[in-house]
Amino acid sequence: MISRQSFTIAVATMLGIVSSAFATEPAVSRADAERIALTKVGSGTVQSAELEQERGALAWVIDISSPDATDIQEIVVDAKTGRIVRVGTATPTAQKKETPTE
Repeated sequence: MISRQSFTIAVATMLGIVSSAFATEPAVSRADAERIALTKVGSGTVQSAELEQERGALAWVIDISSPDATDIQEIVVDAKTGRIVRVGTATPTAQKKETPTE
């Protein structure tokens, strides 16, 4: 027996109706994106993981800190393929600019 949600998705797909919610679901999970990013930097602690639009594509932006560094490594992982799109570094000054004030 198929679930009501599965049936609705199947019918919508056959009719060519795709909800934007389904179109923006990442193929790569947050946990997988974090593992990919940690593999790239070698070690550290994930400080944040956000799903964002990066250059027109859905991507996970993973911030990783290391105990021996003040900078944060920012790894951008394509949410569809799992490919690393960009690797960058955020200094403490840049981090303060990104942090929203309450």
